[in-house]
Amino acid sequence: MNSLLAQSQEYELGQFLRNTYLDPQSSCYIQGINTDVVDVDQLYVRADAGGGDVILDSAYALTQGLYPPTPESTITLANGQVVTSPLGGYQYVPVESLEYWQAPSLTSWMDCQVCACKFTAGSL
Repeated sequence: MNSLLAQSQEYELGQFLRNTYLDPQSSCYIQGINTDVVDVDQLYVRADAGGGDVILDSAYALTQGLYPPTPESTITLANGQVVTSPLGGYQYVPVESLEYWQAPSLTSWMDCQVCACKFTAGSL
């Protein structure tokens, strides 16, 4: 499990990314993306599964900063009842956990020529 400091840093990174890409006033705003309520069809989050749950936990903390709780996170049931997500509208952003061989782009050392050669040679 991540330390509280690490979780806070990931959350702050999520807030930074939110301000950079989800704020219509930002020069880097992504046109057409939902800014308050996450649309899981617009966002695909992947995390390296190596090292236990540490990286996965980091991804969850980051997504909490990216899409914080909002009372707008609701669903209308078949009977017409409107239900808000728990914890003040907590938004559940799915995170896919992958091993390094399933998604080499998630592993920074894969871009290293020395590591790539050793990996290919079977010595890593």
